[in-house]
Amino acid sequence: MTKDLDIVPSASADNLGKLAEMLRDLDAKILDAGDFEPREMPADPTRTADLVMGGNFCVLTELGRLDVMQWLSGIETDDLYAEFDQEAVDGSMDGIPVRVCGLAHLRAMKRAAGRPQDLEDLRRLGED
Repeated sequence: MTKDLDIVPSASADNLGKLAEMLRDLDAKILDAGDFEPREMPADPTRTADLVMGGNFCVLTELGRLDVMQWLSGIETDDLYAEFDQEAVDGSMDGIPVRVCGLAHLRAMKRAAGRPQDLEDLRRLGED
């Protein structure tokens, strides 16, 4: 089980517009500002123009935590979605079609996050 959902959206402006709208509908609030004041982190994932800048966002929505990943340390690419799409696996969840990243990319995301739970997940996935 996971406590959040990580997504890697297609970077098309149309798609990011739909994502921003969904985040507004779910009353998304930015998490993990760390040592920064909100005014020091002006990007807002509920605005399409801010998503288009390509940043990562951790948000809390009415449905739970969502991490929007548009770049990852250790993966050199201008289009993370296209990179992940090459090895993504088709599946379904409650009858809804989903695409899930491949194992190598899952491991890369876990390594990049480096949180205790991610390191434990890597151990369980056979990587120390």
